[in-house]
Amino acid sequence: MTLAANNGILFIAAAGNSTTNNDVTASYPSNLSTTAGAGYEAVIAVASLTDTGGLSYFSSYGATTVDLAAPGSAIYSTLPGGAYGTYSGTSMATPHVTGAVALYAAAHPDATAADIRAALLASTDATASLVGMTATGGRLDVGNLLAGTYTKPTDIAGDLSTTSVLGVTGPCQSVIDFAGDQDWFKVSLTKGYIYTFAM
Repeated sequence: MTLAANNGILFIAAAGNSTTNNDVTASYPSNLSTTAGAGYEAVIAVASLTDTGGLSYFSSYGATTVDLAAPGSAIYSTLPGGAYGTYSGTSMATPHVTGAVALYAAAHPDATAADIRAALLASTDATASLVGMTATGGRLDVGNLLAGTYTKPTDIAGDLSTTSVLGVTGPCQSVIDFAGDQDWFKVSLTKGYIYTFAM
């Protein structure tokens, strides 16, 4: 999984159907982490919601190990042999998130896997049944995700001829300090200069 993360691949995993707290009793593969090996978390763990917005009775949860929820109860879907049927489970919720991620990636071809994950989690819709049950306390909201509620920070442009204080010339928005996130900043420096940073 770390190899995939190092190649910019997100892994969207069902949280499990055992009604357990994954913070206490790990459920795999959703409890796996790529942070140590890849420098960012490439795993997105998904719980299941009912059609009324409640956490599905069977869904596993976790305030730090499950990221968000999506519809997973009584989902009408394709079956082998050209048939159709209704199934429930976090495995029915996970494809909704996978599709949303694919849509965002198509609309933002320069976004990294870490950018996409941050955008997804920042765009969730706050849901009462998920407070303390998922890291975001929210459910998938594709409208929010595609409306651009998350903006990748702008680059600060400078070169060898820059002699004065260099600052951001436009708005620079990111998502910092929501439950379970990690904040990373990339700075490219030219040798032979003294740099001072204020954040």
